[in-house]
Amino acid sequence: MKNIILADKKRYKGNLHMHTTRSDGHWDPDAAIRIYQEHGYDFLALTDHRNPSTGTKWDNSQDEEASPEDHLLLLPGVEWDTGNGRTSPVYHIIGVGMDRETAPLYDNGLPTPQTIIDEIHAAGGQAILCHPAWSVMDPNEMYDLHGFMGCEIHNAVSGPPSNPERDDSSLYFDQWATHGLLVPAMAADDAHD
Repeated sequence: MKNIILADKKRYKGNLHMHTTRSDGHWDPDAAIRIYQEHGYDFLALTDHRNPSTGTKWDNSQDEEASPEDHLLLLPGVEWDTGNGRTSPVYHIIGVGMDRETAPLYDNGLPTPQTIIDEIHAAGGQAILCHPAWSVMDPNEMYDLHGFMGCEIHNAVSGPPSNPERDDSSLYFDQWATHGLLVPAMAADDAHD
């Protein structure tokens, strides 16, 4: 059915969650971009922890000498986090597509998840909740959050061997849907190496 519906549509391959040496990743940004280009990706967001990328430094879509397979749309991105897992729940939230820097989020301690989402929106971006199973988020707390574009249903780094059984967040989506909260699902590789 999916192939019939999308038969005459262009499909795009991309990743909205990955890390470089600008945080805890092992590839420098240029090497990471090259790897994704070589694997046929159409778009990419570098989402280093608390270190926003602009998305413009590596944008070669205007390079007349670049071949079509070299074109890669780079989106500004960042991964914000809050909570310590003991006295407050852990949330990791991706911001993509911001057209300005976000306001300082950590000047007065840890921000709330809603503060992060609101600031991403104020900067012109979209918020995505990351790996709820890995973060051991309470699915009931999601009902109070608003303004996020979607949530990761699968996150490759959150699974084996380091975190068995925590890469799949589908049970969260089942619970939310049962209670009328329809959350767009996405998957990411959350590449660190």
